[in-house]
Amino acid sequence: MQYVIKTAPMDDSPSSSLRFCERPMYGGGKIRAGDEVFVWYSETQGGGGLSWSGRVDRVEREHRRLCVTASRIKSVTESFGIANLEPYRWSDEGKFVADDGSPLSELCRKLYTHSHNKVAALTTEEARVLDDCLG
Repeated sequence: MQYVIKTAPMDDSPSSSLRFCERPMYGGGKIRAGDEVFVWYSETQGGGGLSWSGRVDRVEREHRRLCVTASRIKSVTESFGIANLEPYRWSDEGKFVADDGSPLSELCRKLYTHSHNKVAALTTEEARVLDDCLG
């Protein structure tokens, strides 16, 4: 399966494994070693959105959070962040502008409906959108 981890930016080198401890949302509690993961550095915390993808090496549960250790495989080659999802965000009435079930509107919902950092499951189509931005 494929997942996205939205987290605060970290100082990471291309060859390192990193450990993320975030709450599971949108099916994120099913993540396992061997799954593909996309790392999204929160723009509200100084990040730039999608940063890299990799493989999950280990998953541990700590209270209400999942601690996921992942190794980088691909780095971002095309910037993809909140600006790309802006057309799918909230309207003045507090509803999604585009609630059409498209991969972009679903990514917007998963990453920004609850602004928390999180681990969330992705559909194949959502993962394909993110993978297209990686080298």
